[in-house]
Amino acid sequence: MDTIKKVIIDPGQIKHPVGAQALGLNVNFLADHAEMRRRGQGYVAGLCQMGVRSLRYPGGEKSNEYFWSQPPWKSPRPTLSLTGPEARLVMHSHLVSADGEFQVKPMDFDEFIAICREVNAEPLICVGLGSAYVKNRPGRLQGSTRARVIENAVEWVRYANKVKGYGVKYWEIGNESYWRGSVAALTAADYTRDLLELAQAMKAVDPTILIGANGHVEKNYISTADADEGPIWWQYLLEHASAAIDFVVVHPYPCFEWGSYQYYLKHKPVFTDAVDQAVNALRSWASPADAKRIRILATETNTFDWAASDFYRGYQTGWKWRNDLGHALVLFDLLGQHLMHPRLDMLQVWNTRWFESESKLEDVLDNNNELLPSGQILQLWTSSLQSYMISLPDQEAGPAFASYSPETKALTVFLANKQLKERSVALVLDHYVPRWRAASNVFTGNGADDEHPVLKPGGTWQSRSPFLSLQLPPTSITVITFEAQK
Repeated sequence: MDTIKKVIIDPGQIKHPVGAQALGLNVNFLADHAEMRRRGQGYVAGLCQMGVRSLRYPGGEKSNEYFWSQPPWKSPRPTLSLTGPEARLVMHSHLVSADGEFQVKPMDFDEFIAICREVNAEPLICVGLGSAYVKNRPGRLQGSTRARVIENAVEWVRYANKVKGYGVKYWEIGNESYWRGSVAALTAADYTRDLLELAQAMKAVDPTILIGANGHVEKNYISTADADEGPIWWQYLLEHASAAIDFVVVHPYPCFEWGSYQYYLKHKPVFTDAVDQAVNALRSWASPADAKRIRILATETNTFDWAASDFYRGYQTGWKWRNDLGHALVLFDLLGQHLMHPRLDMLQVWNTRWFESESKLEDVLDNNNELLPSGQILQLWTSSLQSYMISLPDQEAGPAFASYSPETKALTVFLANKQLKERSVALVLDHYVPRWRAASNVFTGNGADDEHPVLKPGGTWQSRSPFLSLQLPPTSITVITFEAQK
């Protein structure tokens, strides 16, 4: 018989507030084209279901191949800053030709802002750098110039915040500029120089914007452009430019070489290492005032095991890519742990959809804009999250989180059972209201490989007792929302 595990919840143990834009998503300016956004229930309806409160545009590495417009900068006219048959967007997609001609109507900047306003999401712009550093190969690959990259960014700020009055606050400089996965890796010195120049020029247009610098999830990482003898990326950047930086960006993908869902069953992963490494980098190399001031954003994250991708050929220990219940359970835990981190302001899942993805693990929306399991996890979190996270002791019962509203006394408890058998849990409500009622919803399916899990109603309770006994189904997440009663 399964031993009953206690989960002690004390609403008085408030950890920190949950930011309005805490959970968000990367969009794909090209794959989220106009026709795709009209399909099924509609793109906006899917975003509203997920409740995301921040959106990153134009996406991840796509940003390094993208210009929002062209002179005279009077309206959005999307164009590629990297063209040729070997350009990534050309190779990954049939939606654009080698000469940069779009075969569909991509999501332009005005349309993106309109979507942000419709779903009440904070916009975050990723300004590309990589196209200025590619090695041009006639007839195969053609990049841009550094001058054009800088002009594109400065005019983007001017159009967004001075011409249109959009008030876009967050401007991230480059995407993963430090490594071989970018269209062109930068040296630490080149990136620092560009960031300083861009920060000065962009803030000359609008001093209220925030400038973000990207860096690796490992504190001591050296850019692939610098090779082994180069400086540590974070050290060089922060020692030379911390005063110009308002937030730093990391991309946690912590499931490398997991092999299968069995890894998760046998371990208790700590998913916030990338944020902790960024905190340590700030403490080590930024000035004390800047180390305290600069915030941290994770503008990409997901449960991909990159060892199972073509990018890491030769690895035999990757967890197969599938948008299934097992990956969804891990994503739930990953998001919860990051929500508990006091230095993290924003966490954005990657992404709405990729290009003709077979696994669909890269996608939160299907082709009819319905939620896939990873999208359901976002919905599960945002629909029940209260204004503060609560500190919980280490839980033998499995991943557990709680959030609380001191004003309304609403309390939400999130309990995951990652095991393949039912588990018994006893909730203990310390220092909560004398009388309460509660209702639960359960997200589950037929095992970790189920690609069609469902969220269904659970139990309802009304009590004066501080105890609640629960049976958690196998491979499930149970969300219990408590309300105070007179």
